[in-house]
Amino acid sequence: MKNSSIENAFENVAAAAALIRNSNHANHLMNQKNSSNYFDSSSNFKQVNSNLTEAAISLLNQSKNSNNSAAAAVAALIQQQQNYLSDSSEEDQPLNMALRVNNQLIRKLRQLMKNLNHVPEPLQAYIIPSCDIHQSEYIADCDKRREFLTGFTGSAGTAIVTSEECLLWTDGRYFDQAEKELHDGWRLMKAGQKGTPTQTEFLLKNLPSGSKIGVDAKLYSYSLYNTMNNSLNANGIQLVPFMSNLVDLLWTDKPNRPNQTINSLDLKFTGSTWQEKISKVREAMQAKEASVLVLSALDETAWLFNLRGSDIPYNPVFYAYTILTLDNIYLFVDEDQLSSSARKHLNLDSNKNNKQEEFMNNSSLEKSQDDLKVQIRPYESIKDAVALCEFFAWLEEEIPKGNQTEISAAKKLLELRKEQENFVQSSFETISSSGPNGATIHYTPTESSDRLLSVEEMYLCDSGAQYLDGTTDVTRTLHFGVPSENEKQFFTRVVKGHINLANCIFPEGAKGSQLDILARKALWEVGLDYLHGTGHGVGCYLNVHEGPIGISYASKPSEPGLKEGMILSNEPGYYEKDKFGIRIESLVVVSKKETQIDWLDNYHQKCREIVGNALKEQGKTAGYKWLLKETQPLAKSITASPSKSLGIKLTIWSSGDKQ
Repeated sequence: MKNSSIENAFENVAAAAALIRNSNHANHLMNQKNSSNYFDSSSNFKQVNSNLTEAAISLLNQSKNSNNSAAAAVAALIQQQQNYLSDSSEEDQPLNMALRVNNQLIRKLRQLMKNLNHVPEPLQAYIIPSCDIHQSEYIADCDKRREFLTGFTGSAGTAIVTSEECLLWTDGRYFDQAEKELHDGWRLMKAGQKGTPTQTEFLLKNLPSGSKIGVDAKLYSYSLYNTMNNSLNANGIQLVPFMSNLVDLLWTDKPNRPNQTINSLDLKFTGSTWQEKISKVREAMQAKEASVLVLSALDETAWLFNLRGSDIPYNPVFYAYTILTLDNIYLFVDEDQLSSSARKHLNLDSNKNNKQEEFMNNSSLEKSQDDLKVQIRPYESIKDAVALCEFFAWLEEEIPKGNQTEISAAKKLLELRKEQENFVQSSFETISSSGPNGATIHYTPTESSDRLLSVEEMYLCDSGAQYLDGTTDVTRTLHFGVPSENEKQFFTRVVKGHINLANCIFPEGAKGSQLDILARKALWEVGLDYLHGTGHGVGCYLNVHEGPIGISYASKPSEPGLKEGMILSNEPGYYEKDKFGIRIESLVVVSKKETQIDWLDNYHQKCREIVGNALKEQGKTAGYKWLLKETQPLAKSITASPSKSLGIKLTIWSSGDKQ
């Protein structure tokens, strides 16, 4: 059988499987979600082909009133596939269907890179980032182009396809996961590790001068594009931006973009009206002599207008842009998504509006967490702590019975959180990991990877919730038996790092990168470390990862520094591949701390007691009065004048711990 016929056969089976998966009548016939689970040998391939035929027949019989065209297409494609198979020899048939299907995608992508109907000029490389057009970290299924092409499901990573290689860069959170998920033929580039070039360094080394590298212009920020392009241009290589996306041309069953209902958030949860927020933003604009502000990040618009949606899983945001001038406000959004309460909230019905461009009445772009929010947030943490205490008590009772798994535990925790007031949803997919699965930093249990929870090994649970009054993110590592000496040592060092960071005192404006060492110090003392950041900003009923603040060894020029009221996670960890994972995470708030003042007041009090008594005994009245005058407590004056505070402290919010 000719190679072209074999390739066509592969494509037909893949197309047939996709049609069946998309049919409401035949979903139960296609239990496996990934073709690599069953296209693994020629004999198995024949069996699956037979199963597909049976599925098509069943579909035809069941779809009297619907899906006839889909069923007929399935049957025709599979019949064509069987004809190919009947003419082929055993050795012609695939040993790994998943590999061949992926190879077809890469082959077609490389063809598109040369096709002037789709690209402005022939490309020697094409870059596929993880983000959407809003630079979101967490994205809807329709934007998971990198995942579609590579098989890697992590939230961070960039794929590059050249004429010779397929490569994926990702950070330390995902090394283990990427090794397991990447399609055959892809090379993992462990970003930040010794010996691993950056994307730019790799392209400079491996592409000749004059090469063109394609990028989807909508997926690149101005600064990132310029930084990369300037480095490449210096060596005769050029980035070529264009508005179409080559992966979209290959993704025939790409999901539609979500358009869920947008609702307003009550003032008791926001602390300020959207009109008040816009006034503050305009004040900040004027201070910077700016006349126009463009907001493209989804959480920025949601925060500014006190609106929430559900276009992105676990993140209560919606697709929108905002343009704010000193006189006008433009909110670009699908009007059909706005609920009646949201329209009233925005005063839309009192204006004449276009379908896509909404104009509101005139009424710091820093998304600062205002005073009322900081007052509200502890209640959401207390509620979450109640659910966690109930969960840990349940685990303590159930794990020795040997009936609970990673998935069942995650479901139980969700049930307990749902009992709490103002609960909306989880803030991310729960990382419920037992034993060796804990070593995969962002592990998510599946039906195939699900493990029993045991008294013989550690259990790491990283979870969070979205409440109307806040967002949580908490990790605890537990052992319900007798941990080994090594496990106790590693756990203790992680806890030490957590406490060191939580108790640190620093000047306002210090950067998170300056504090990161405190969380790692106890591990560094014995030559250990962890391959992820120590903390990230957390929204208030918004994204669980909220920039631009964070705590990490990586210093970012745009990092604004830590200020009072900011909320972050504190989550050091330690992991041993294929053995276990340890992580301890709480949310912390930056608050004023007067430790030095307390020390000075205590010192002065001792002076009064010791030196003052001596002065009185000797009858030195003038000296005694002077001492009393000069050693007045400073705490009261500091309370009256907060600007004199000498430091900022991270204060732990979460409670209900069991470690």
